[in-house]
Amino acid sequence: MKLLTNNPTPHMQRTLLLTLAGATLAPSSMLALGIRVPDQDPAAVARGNAFVATANNPSAIHYNPAGITQLAGHQVQLGANLVSLNDNYTSPTGVKFDTEDELHALPELFYTFSSREVPFSFGLGVYTPFGLGLEWPDNVPFRQLTLEGRLTYLTVNPVVAWKINDQLSIGAGAMLSHGDTKLTQGILPAGVGTPGNHLTFEGDDFNVGFNVGVRWQINDQHAF
Repeated sequence: MKLLTNNPTPHMQRTLLLTLAGATLAPSSMLALGIRVPDQDPAAVARGNAFVATANNPSAIHYNPAGITQLAGHQVQLGANLVSLNDNYTSPTGVKFDTEDELHALPELFYTFSSREVPFSFGLGVYTPFGLGLEWPDNVPFRQLTLEGRLTYLTVNPVVAWKINDQLSIGAGAMLSHGDTKLTQGILPAGVGTPGNHLTFEGDDFNVGFNVGVRWQINDQHAF
């Protein structure tokens, strides 16, 4: 990580912690997990992401790795979420400020393989569970809180599943994730001092996690 400033004050350090939330959301709206991307499959999206018990296509790697035992042979699913973000703010004096128009492409790739000879299935997912960003013009009144916030986050998720019998499967995988963050705020208020004075924080890191799933098909119409 690198902090592009000299001897940040405690106030500046506290403000940095608020920058991402302020940058990715409107100043008047603070919602938890505003940078989460829960949608990794069109069929799951159409069902409000109620897909964990179904899990009958390669995106099961993300939703429930035990579900990949339902898939025969080699299967590949490729897609992307295209997200257009914009927001605006009108000051008490009636001046309107708009964020930069941006289109974010969030990729998703899922591959599975099941053999007829052994009761094991294998899969690999590459997808974006978190991300997005927003940038305000340099002269926005709240520039000391935030000007720009970005998070790029990519997960590689290899999984293996065991079909214990025709009704019950279990699956598990490793989640190898990389995140890259950029946060920018102004040092002085708009119109004070030299334009373009910025405090920028940039950081990136790797993380290792896991996902585990169980799928029980109790009859033709119902599964847990």
